[in-house]
Amino acid sequence: MRYGFINHHKRMGYTAGSPDLVLLMNDGETLLVELKDGKNNNQSEEQKYFEGMARNRGHNYVVWRKFEDAVEFVKGYRKL
Repeated sequence: MRYGFINHHKRMGYTAGSPDLVLLMNDGETLLVELKDGKNNNQSEEQKYFEGMARNRGHNYVVWRKFEDAVEFVKGYRKL
């Protein structure tokens, strides 16, 4: 299953380190989200590099390490 997911994303142009979600916010901003599942809460070197590039360009980037992180964001939708 994971292999198919990765290949699908490669065909769409994603590269190693790309965030799992790209959220288009109401205020015209974009939120880049990396999801972690609790087994491996660490970002890969590629993900850290992508995060640094995104932040240096003024983009919003977050890592949600548990489901509650996403719930908190939705409940208190706010500009980051």
